[in-house]
Amino acid sequence: MEVKSIETTTENWVRGSIVKAYLRNEKNLNWLMGIIRDANLDKEKLRGILDEVNSYYPNNIRLKQLKNRCQEKGFL
Repeated sequence: MEVKSIETTTENWVRGSIVKAYLRNEKNLNWLMGIIRDANLDKEKLRGILDEVNSYYPNNIRLKQLKNRCQEKGFL
């Protein structure tokens, strides 16, 4: 069994939080921003995750709000 790196695990945690909790309206934007802050991903990694999720859910208003908030907070 292959052990995943901390970086891969963190990216999956952020991606899963966006898709499984935030986009399903189970958690709010402030909760997700806490996850993103705690993950401490570099800007390119976070941008890549957001672009990937956006490709599955194009024009999603919650994703647009998330991206705007990430830019405001300096995460992107």
